[in-house]
Amino acid sequence: MLELRYGVSDGERLTQREVARRLGISRSYVSRLEKRAVRLVQQAWRAMQRGDPSTARPERRSRRDGGGEPGGGGVRADRQHG
Repeated sequence: MLELRYGVSDGERLTQREVARRLGISRSYVSRLEKRAVRLVQQAWRAMQRGDPSTARPERRSRRDGGGEPGGGGVRADRQHG
């Protein structure tokens, strides 16, 4: 999704709506995925800058452990998006 959104491989940046159409999901779902992915990349980048390899890879949290977006905006696996 980030590859399409930011044109990482081909230099062509797509809007959230265009990404949603290509992936067959809703634009709001693309927005949530993008927000989460950017946060994870930022965390890894900051850890690398600190020279802390143990935290360079973001920790995965399950929803049961309080994971997901703040305010309960986590993504439900049983939901159809589109």
